[in-house]
Amino acid sequence: MSYLGSSVLVVATISVKTPGKGFFRQLLSKLKEAAETNNYILKVENVISTELREFLIREGFSFPGERWMCGSGYWAPSSLRLNDQLSTLPV
Repeated sequence: MSYLGSSVLVVATISVKTPGKGFFRQLLSKLKEAAETNNYILKVENVISTELREFLIREGFSFPGERWMCGSGYWAPSSLRLNDQLSTLPV
């Protein structure tokens, strides 16, 4: 998969057994590191939870579409200079 001329690393499903323990934050850090190393756009699909969406926004993700919509969030390394274009990607 490719968007805006860059390959995309897709996280299709996220499930947290015990919220608030920091496991997802650690996983997200590793995913961002892999995206930076390989110049990938990071895509988290099917974000339904408002809490997860707000967390990802704080982590620098962009969500195309209206604020109330479920959908995908995107993050790109600053080296790709795509942050202004992420909001144009598919919901």
